[in-house]
Amino acid sequence: MLLKQGLLGVLFLGALTACQKPEPPGLMQGQREALEKAKAVQGQVQQQLEVQKQLIESQTRLSDSQPISPPSSGVASHP
Repeated sequence: MLLKQGLLGVLFLGALTACQKPEPPGLMQGQREALEKAKAVQGQVQQQLEVQKQLIESQTRLSDSQPISPPSSGVASHP
């Protein structure tokens, strides 16, 4: 009995999916174009991130190589 019900269920679902209208050909095209644009923007963001990262690293190396001088307080010291 369960086998009959399972078979009928599968046939019923198959009939439902066979009756669905196919998607218009241009429907997915818009989504593909949006995805390609997003990928291009992501590439640009990654490039800018890499440039910024390199700039920060170079500034860090530059500041590490220079001696740190104490900040001037604006008050003259007396010997």
